[in-house]
Amino acid sequence: MIRQDAEMPISRFCALTGIPRRTYTYRLAKIRAGMPGKGPWPAPVVEAIEPIAAKYAGDWPAWGHRKIHWMMAADGHLASASSV
Repeated sequence: MIRQDAEMPISRFCALTGIPRRTYTYRLAKIRAGMPGKGPWPAPVVEAIEPIAAKYAGDWPAWGHRKIHWMMAADGHLASASSV
């Protein structure tokens, strides 16, 4: 049975999660100082083209993002292939 009050050493936790100890301590210090963590990042470009890309994807479900990107570009919608 595992004790409820037992704590895992930081070095063991970092080894299990695969993050460097310096990264762990840096992020812990930021959290304790009340600074915001990373992400989620705002994506105004994706939010703007999502309905258009979804329409193309619904019309042609076998197409990938590259073909949808080119069809959108042919119809005058400006967006990168990675955004689609």
